[in-house]
Amino acid sequence: MSAEPRVGNVWLPLRRAKPAARLRLFCFPPAGSGAAFYRTWLDAFPADVDVCPVEPPGRWSRIREPCHRRIEPLIDQLAAALRPELGLPTAFFGYSLGSMVAFELTRRLRRDRGVLPRHLFVACARAPQLTTAAPRPALAALDDAAFVGAVARIYGGIPAAALSDPELLAMIVPVMRADIEMLDAYDYHDEPALACPIVAFGGERDRAATKTELEGWGKQSASGFTLHMFGEGHFFSKTALAAVIGITSRVMDGAVRAGAP
Repeated sequence: MSAEPRVGNVWLPLRRAKPAARLRLFCFPPAGSGAAFYRTWLDAFPADVDVCPVEPPGRWSRIREPCHRRIEPLIDQLAAALRPELGLPTAFFGYSLGSMVAFELTRRLRRDRGVLPRHLFVACARAPQLTTAAPRPALAALDDAAFVGAVARIYGGIPAAALSDPELLAMIVPVMRADIEMLDAYDYHDEPALACPIVAFGGERDRAATKTELEGWGKQSASGFTLHMFGEGHFFSKTALAAVIGITSRVMDGAVRAGAP
């Protein structure tokens, strides 16, 4: 398989050509966000890491496309779009909803081609099997005011500037609602544990994913699990970005040096 990086993929609008890259890291955004969530990551990783923030349909550079409201068709499209990009040692990083997307994409690639990323990194998302064992009240069915209030209370992910700007809020809410509906409708199905290690990150004050719920990811890997907690809320990465990137870089580099499959 060629390791030559490809540019121009609509799913990867921020990706830069890196002919000398040794590693490729695909980054899946949280609900209501797009590739721009990871913009600062592009220059924060070592030069040999090809950072690839993923842009789902319906936001920013793909604003004219409809948002997905179920995870299955999103995974179908992602699997097809990213297959040509898997020529280098690869890892997936998902944040919140993006963790579920990264997880299900990993399982889909395993079923289709027996291909796995070297590592799966997840942040601020309870283990997928817990969504069935302990489902939470659906948020997507709430009216706009109640929906915005619930999202702000649980996730804290709506900027204060948007909350005070009706026009900006009107742009954000449909994307956020579609993504939350996807999360509400997520239907976990049991499969064998993944052969790749899982590294999880969480915030001590996160209302959406407790430490115990994050520890549940350990059951999804047959090759090892580690958890890193920070003293913040759901979006702890805003203040702990250097630590998250440092851990991720070291784990990926160690796997490549060790010749992990």
